Parts: sequence; structure tokens; C-alpha cells
Amino acid sequence: MKGIANVSAWKGLEPTLGWMIRKGTEKQPDAEALVVDGKKYTYAQLTDRLNRLSNALTEFGVHKGDKVGLLLYNGNEFIEGVFGITKLGAVCVPLNYRLKQIELEYIINHSDIVVLIYDTEFDPLISALKMKLPRVKQYIAVGKESANGQHYEEMLTASHPGEPEAEVLETDLACLIYTAGTTGLPKGVMLSHRNHLWSCINSMLREGDYMPEKNVVIPIPLFHVAGFQRFLITLFLGGKIVLTRSFDAARFLGLVQQEKTMATLMVPTQITMLTRAPNLDQYDRSSLTAFSFGAAPSGLKLLQEIHSVFPNADATHCYGITETSATASYLPASEFRKKMGSVGKKGHGYINIELRVLNHELKDVKPLEVGEIIIRGPNVMMGYYKDPDATAAAFYEGGWYKTGDIGMIDEDGYLFIVDRKKDMIISGGENIYCPEVEGVLNSYEKIAEASVIGVPDDLWGEVVRAIVVSKPGEELTEQEVIDYCKAQLSGYKCPQSIVFVKTLPVSGAGKVLKTVLREQYGKP
Repeated sequence: MKGIANVSAWKGLEPTLGWMIRKGTEKQPDAEALVVDGKKYTYAQLTDRLNRLSNALTEFGVHKGDKVGLLLYNGNEFIEGVFGITKLGAVCVPLNYRLKQIELEYIINHSDIVVLIYDTEFDPLISALKMKLPRVKQYIAVGKESANGQHYEEMLTASHPGEPEAEVLETDLACLIYTAGTTGLPKGVMLSHRNHLWSCINSMLREGDYMPEKNVVIPIPLFHVAGFQRFLITLFLGGKIVLTRSFDAARFLGLVQQEKTMATLMVPTQITMLTRAPNLDQYDRSSLTAFSFGAAPSGLKLLQEIHSVFPNADATHCYGITETSATASYLPASEFRKKMGSVGKKGHGYINIELRVLNHELKDVKPLEVGEIIIRGPNVMMGYYKDPDATAAAFYEGGWYKTGDIGMIDEDGYLFIVDRKKDMIISGGENIYCPEVEGVLNSYEKIAEASVIGVPDDLWGEVVRAIVVSKPGEELTEQEVIDYCKAQLSGYKCPQSIVFVKTLPVSGAGKVLKTVLREQYGKP
């Protein structure tokens, strides 16, 4: 048939991240897309800048499939980076700036990053790392001029704003987001354009009321999948994003008042910080009507804190992980009080995500029985980068992803998270895996063996406590052990307290009994 034989004519309509921002700009070029640090960008201005970045990367020799890293605080450059990179068919690798040098070195090398865009506040880190990153061919510095890399703004000025010429498919890899594995080594979660867009669609259609989602303040880091997906959802809806470079309670409240933001996504630690903010009542918070949170259990205390800060806000408890593009299940605000602690009703969540809970016989659990949560849907990852064995082990037949989270479904069909990935601690919204911390502790010459658990904390939700057995004849102090950990681990991963014991409780198989440790030492 005449006019439809040329299939390549459809390539511009392929639903990708680049398609998403391009359609938003065509529809409302003069609408505000982003507010950050007092600067405002319309959709047209944002597109001009990210296209310039995309074309500059092309000049640097970046091709489809190449990896480009973002070591950036929240800001327009991060969002420009995501779209500028993926419009080329290249792969965006957001990096957690809270990690130690050795951790970042591993991720940058493992992910095969060829261009690294970084905030100049990390200049000392870049100087220390450059000789250890053989694959990185180009460094681009955001902020002040840097001897380590080309200046970002000068590079954009010299580039051109035309749409980049690249054929990108929805099934192509869009992002590599690293998440700590239970072995301690981070895994690169491969998320396609399709994964991200279906996560947007699911979130958009979950309740049918889109308006609160169109003026959103995001105080959590964009390198986390929750923050990453939150800004994608907002732009997918043609909304406005308000960013804080890093979280500060007073600055955040000022932005809510100034921009009259209608929605936010936070971790409970941030809410607690807001309740302690001086002069809280001087800020107008009445505009904010939608509040989403995750990364910690919910309860009456948290609900009271939310309403004390945002009296007009309805609270939604979300459950999702990096491997599911941040979306898996949610408890709508209308059911929050009735089913406090739940993350939603099985079969009544996102439109195309299937969720089951299996017992040890791999059969669906009965009401009140616990089992492993498994998830299937177009939002589920492509796999783990350069790790086919881990990818194969992560799935059951039929595309069911094994979350490793333990859940229970009550008599009414509501899902409750009973435990998280084995032995994981969540502190201030950050995942901490015990084997990594234990590996550092057990490497200390004065320690015979050590184990760690999470203990409740009013501010952080949980903090790390180490239970330590000293080697015979060695004298150890609490501060000595903490200082040793601080030299090798990110701050939030370090034990906040140490308990010295003669022996650790073990099972017949020689495994440390964490349940006994929690019973004996798990109180604040």
C-alpha cells in the first residue's frame, strides 16, 4: 500500500524517553518544566539544552550503546543528562555521590562508562580516580571551571540545538542503575525505555487523578530509582518539577510555599526532619495535597507526622525496587488508615503489574502465610549488566522476578512487607546490606568475628549496630571499631554502636542466628 511501505518512517514515533520529552515540548513549549536553584526552564528551553548536550556527546564520539555517567547533585544538568544521553541511544548511568571512592571506582569501571559528567565539588575525587578509570575518555565539569574536564556550559554554547539523528527503540537499554547486592558487590540493573515508560503509565493511571502529579517537588536524590522515576512521571504528564540540590528542611518548605507545589515523594526520615524544622508554621504548606513515601514501614506515628507538616495531604504508601523501575504496589490514600502498614491490595494496584507471594513449595500463600514476593510486568528489568548467572537466578519461568522480599497477604487481600531482602537495613531511605559491613569489620586484625543488625532510630528509621567478638588478648573500644569502618564505608553504612560479646549465636550449620541477635541486641 502506498504511503506505509517505508517502515523507518515510524522510528520517530517509537515510545522512548526522547520521544516523551519531544512530545511534551511540541504540546506546550512555553510551559514551565523545571525549577531549580531559582532558575526556571520551559519545555522548549530544556529541550534546547538537552539537544545541545546530545549533539556535543556525538562530537565526542558517543554512539548507541555507549555508557555515560552522571555524578551530579539534583539539578537541571541531571535531567538534561538523562534525556541528552538516551536520545542518542546511549545509556545513562546515574552514580550515587554518597559512595566511597573505591565503590565508585568499581561501578564506573564495571559499567564501561566512556564519558563522565560530574559536579566540580567532586573535583578532588575525580583527580584521585582518573588514573584508575581507563575506559573514561572524556570528563565534563558542571559548575566552576575544572582542570579535569571540559566546562559544561561552554560545551553547550558551542553545540547546536537540533534534534539528534539516532534510531532508538523502546526495547533498547536506557539506563544502568546500580543497586547493592547481598554479596556486597553492586549490580547494574538494566532498564529499557519500555521499562521506564510503562512505569510512568502505571503511575499515571493508578487513581485517575493526575492534577496533583503535575507540580511536584522532589527532595530525594535523582540517582535513586524512586527520584529518577518521579521526575520522568512528572514530565510524562507535562508537569513541572521543583528540585532541591540536596535536602534542607527550611529550603524545602520555602519551595513548597513559593512554587505552590501539589505533590512530593519523600523518605520518612525527611518527614521527621521537617517536623523538627524551626518556624514550621511560618510556611504556607496548604498547596501540597498528595504525599507519597516508601523505603520504610508505615504507622500511626508517621501518618501523624505527615499531617502535622502537610495538613491537606493524602498519604500513599508505595512499594517498588530498582529492578521493577520503582513501581510494584501501592496503598491509596483512601485506604491508608484502614490498612496501615500495607503496601496495597493484591490485584488492585498498577494496571499491568502482576504480583504473587510464594511459599517454600513455590505455591501461592494462604491468607496470613508468609512467602517471597514475585513480580511480573513490562516495568521489570531486562537483567543485570554483565551478569547472566545473577539474571538467570533472579527469575522464575514465565518472567516472574524474585524480589527476595518476604510478604504476607491478609484475609482481605492486602499485602504487607514482613521482612526485606535478607538482612537488609534501611537507614534514611538508603539500603544497607549486612555482608558488606560485616566484610569490613571482619577484615580488622583485632576482630575474630562480627555481625550487624538494624536497630530502630527516631530520625533515620534504622541504624547499624555491630555485634563484635574480639580476638584473644586484644582490647577494642567502640570508637576504634567505628573509626575503622568510617575509613572504608560510606557514612550511612557505618555502625553507630558496638556491642562486644564472647561468642555469636550460630545454628547447627554454623550460620549466625540473626533472629537471636535482634532479640538480644535489637532495642535502641
